[in-house]
This record gives sequence, C-alpha cells and structure tokens, in this order.
Amino acid sequence: MLDSILIGATIANYRKQQNLTQLELADYMHVTPQAVSKWETGKSLPDIYTMIKLAKLLHIDIAMLLGENTELSDELLHQFAPGQTTEMPLHTSANSVQIDAIIALEDEKSSSPDDLQALTVAQIIQLAPLVDQETLIHITGLHADSLAENAKALTELAPFLTEDALYAIVCGDDPLTIDHILTVIRIAPYYDERLHQYVNEHHHQITIGQMSTIAPFIAPEQLQSFVTKHWQEYTNQQKLAEILSLLPEQAVAELLITQEITYELLLFVIPFIDQALVDHVIEHKMSTLQPEQLAIIRVLVNVNSL
Repeated sequence: MLDSILIGATIANYRKQQNLTQLELADYMHVTPQAVSKWETGKSLPDIYTMIKLAKLLHIDIAMLLGENTELSDELLHQFAPGQTTEMPLHTSANSVQIDAIIALEDEKSSSPDDLQALTVAQIIQLAPLVDQETLIHITGLHADSLAENAKALTELAPFLTEDALYAIVCGDDPLTIDHILTVIRIAPYYDERLHQYVNEHHHQITIGQMSTIAPFIAPEQLQSFVTKHWQEYTNQQKLAEILSLLPEQAVAELLITQEITYELLLFVIPFIDQALVDHVIEHKMSTLQPEQLAIIRVLVNVNSL
C-alpha cells in the first residue's frame, strides 16, 4: 500500500533541496501548481510516468518515492492515479513490470537482461518519451525482431530513435534494400540520408512504382537526374507523370522537350503544364496525332485553364 503522505513529504523535501518552488516544479513537469501542492500534501499521487520524470528531475531513485520491492500491478496503478488523470496510462500485462526494470531502463544499469526482455512492445512505447535515446536504442535492439514486424509500433517509436537505430530494426542482419527504405520512409519520412545515397548508388534497381513512392522525399535535382537516366525504361506513363508532377515547371518542360513522349503521357501531364508547352510539344514532337486525339487534348487544356 502506498503512503501518499510520505511520498508527498519526500517530493517536497527534495524539491526544496533543488531550490525549486512549487511553481517552478510544476512548470518543469508540465502540470499545474495545484497538482504539485496536492502531491506534496498527500491528497493525490502522480501517475507512474510522472513519478519517473519527477525522480529524475529531483535526482533521486524512484524507489525512494515508492518504497522498496514495489511492483506496478494493475491494482497499484489505480493507486497511482486514483482519478484516472494520467495522460499516459500504462497497460500492464498479466506479468506486471518491476520498478527495478524501469529504473534499469532509465539508468542503463540493468543487471537482469530478463527484465528488459520481458517488457512488452506497448510498455516500450510508453517508456520512450521518458528515457534517454541511448537507453531506448538498447531496449529496442533487444526487441528488434518483434518490432520489425510491427509498423504501428515503429511509427510511434521513430521520433525517439536515431535513423541508424530505426534501420537496424528494419534491416536486421540483411543488406539494405529499397524495400527497407520504403518501410522506413513510410514510418519516418524525415529520415532521408540513406534514401538519397541508395538512389545514387542503386538507381538501376529501382522500379518506377518504387520511385513514385519515394519521389516526394528526393531532392528535385536528384529526381530529375534519375528520370532522365531511366526515361526510356518506364512504360507506366501514369507513374512517370506522377513523378514529373513533383518537379519544378522548368525541369518538366526540359524533359518534355528533350525526351520522347507519348500521347498517353501528354494527357497525364496536361494538368500541371501550361498551354504554351502543350502547343510546343504537339507542334515539334507529336505531329502525327489524329484529329480525335487533338480534340481530347484541347478539352483537357480548356478544363485545366478554368
């Protein structure tokens, strides 16, 4: 049974040792001063995640707040947040998580790897904002196999992981492939260093379907270079048009003027090129178009100009 009065007194004591006012502590913890006052008077208790952050801020062991050999059981969690006010509720499994295991996560001093292996994916996600990045990378490494097949979990963890750590989970021991890159950019589109490098080194292995997926994350200059190199290989004109739509207008014009184009491709690109370019392409590159084809082009141009 938790002693809220004792916990409150401990919080107040160590707060004062850190020369913090209740207002300052509340600001650091992103709670109201009234909440801090209630903690210190024993009227309420922080949730477990706030406890962990609080212990770290006050430079004390969380066990000092909770007592030795305390377990985070379902019953105990209700005592942590009697009003169910926690913003990040901990969903425990049948095997409750030991406080010592959470301390080990925070301090990276675990002498019991089994405790860390016992953590569920849900618990790792909930701990991610509370532990430092190096610790989280260590833990996700232990659970890499289960995380690699859980895109939803990786999406939640990605903001707290480095690009190297995320790729280590996705790739495992396998060589980097375009499929790995596609997986990562769907999860964390802000990680693009490997993408650019891979496109430069392995562009001949990338299909137009794959390129249309990664194109929004590639620099326009690199994308234009790629399209120029592989223009003749791409028979899927709709996918090619999707890629062209991401390029600057001048780059699109250059490609349409210098490369061979089909009637089908012209239909797909009309929505994002101007009429002067359409006329130029028709006059200089597509003089054999049939009247009905020209009529369709004109209709599309007129619709696009509305």
